[in-house]
Amino acid sequence: MVEDKGSPKTAAMLAEMTGSDVRLLATGDWVKETGCDEYAPNATTHVLATPEATGMFVDCNDAFAIMNTKLREFFKETGYKNPTDKDKSLFKKAANTDLHYFEWLFAPGNEERANAFLNHMKLKTMTRKWYETVPVDQIIGTACAPSDVLLVDVGGSTGQDILSFHKSHPRIPGRLILQDLPGTIQTINAEELKPVEIMAHDFFTPQPIKGAKAYYLKMVLHDWPDAQSRDILSNLKSALTPGYSKILINEIVIPDIGADWVATSVDMLVMVTHSAQERREKHWNTLVESAGLKIAKIWQCGEAPERLIEVELA
Repeated sequence: MVEDKGSPKTAAMLAEMTGSDVRLLATGDWVKETGCDEYAPNATTHVLATPEATGMFVDCNDAFAIMNTKLREFFKETGYKNPTDKDKSLFKKAANTDLHYFEWLFAPGNEERANAFLNHMKLKTMTRKWYETVPVDQIIGTACAPSDVLLVDVGGSTGQDILSFHKSHPRIPGRLILQDLPGTIQTINAEELKPVEIMAHDFFTPQPIKGAKAYYLKMVLHDWPDAQSRDILSNLKSALTPGYSKILINEIVIPDIGADWVATSVDMLVMVTHSAQERREKHWNTLVESAGLKIAKIWQCGEAPERLIEVELA
């Protein structure tokens, strides 16, 4: 639809171009209806035409297609309780696997699904970022030397967020390091990500980079129940330099009143997939304090449901 500068196309033209019948195209306001059976792209269309949005649809739709078949049975067996055990998830039951979701996703034979997931993660960086909405210099504090580590993006997927941080703040000195599992790191073109350095690392093991200015977690902890989230934070705690290092958590903070559909729908997604949850402020405080840390401040990031949670040693 976005070809030919977005010129209007009839349903018959679109069907021929895609090899697919066209049905219910305009009802979701995903396109602009320009006439009887004629359509043109709107702003939403342009987003949906990207590989990132395609990945999001494949990742979420296929995951729910698997889990919906066993959803009612799973909750009946578990007494309709919120799942909190990563090893007893609806996903494991529905997929008939002993593997955790991420182990299963990156297993041989699931390359198409894994690629969709990685593109889905890139979609999260298409809106305004925390470092475009909060006073970064105030959060980072004293500058570090160019040879020191400024920011470690822990579990940062293919590095789209930390590279965007550099492009937004190219004058802040210090090294930038991306960490993720070997399977994800192997998909990255290191040249395209420069000056960001890449490093294979499992955040359930001790953090090898000691004394960085900041350790950054974007939408990582919502994939894990409290026990595993505490382990992730504890591994970072041991790397912190008192009075210097921080942990920056970019996650949804669900308000006590007036929670929106975006935050709560993601909460349902991580519940059925990972036995995890989105957290309210009081839950974040409890989790962080249980790892021997404290929240210094929670920063509002424009209109985004995510906040920047600034964490220090207790």
